[in-house]
Amino acid sequence: MFIYVINGEGSMVNWNDEIKKWLTSGTDTKEDIMDMVWNVKDEKTYLIAENPKIPFTLYIYNSEKFIRIIASTGLNTALLEPLQRLDIYRKLLLLNDKIDMTKFVISGTNEEIILKVDLDAASLDKNEFGDALMGVLTSLYMMIREFQLEDEFNKRLTDRIVNMIQEKIAEGATREELLEFLVKKIGLDQKTAENILNEITNKFEYLPEYQ
Repeated sequence: MFIYVINGEGSMVNWNDEIKKWLTSGTDTKEDIMDMVWNVKDEKTYLIAENPKIPFTLYIYNSEKFIRIIASTGLNTALLEPLQRLDIYRKLLLLNDKIDMTKFVISGTNEEIILKVDLDAASLDKNEFGDALMGVLTSLYMMIREFQLEDEFNKRLTDRIVNMIQEKIAEGATREELLEFLVKKIGLDQKTAENILNEITNKFEYLPEYQ
């Protein structure tokens, strides 16, 4: 299912294609968030966007009037004690009062903390989408600080990078290609990249190819 919307100029826009182009056409050489190159999966009714530098998965839904960005935190509250949940919900409401456009909500049977923003498809362009994306990520990092979850999300980010490296090894990537990925894509210095790669490949079954 493809969602087409008539923009302000009267032309038809396939938002799945347009947003995917915005997220994948960067160079990873600038500080601008829209210059980051995202891995985007098109699930027809929504897009899944991931970046090795960001410990969150984005889900981008299209409707006739709105583009909705949802950031999954993986933090579920359904089984917490009532006082814990009350404290979390209070902090989320206070965060909502500090941020514009984006809002924290509780979603699903697991009552996961998610962040979402709705954008008007009739007037949406790349700059507005980039501003919304920056707002989403800024709000999420505010949440991390508020709940003192830096270690949790640093570990999640490390696990994502390790999984990506293992997938690339399984696909036949050379050591040079893996180092280039860690240095240019992730932004690590050469020595750190080599240490991480050594640690990963020492545990991987294709080790002989990389010695």
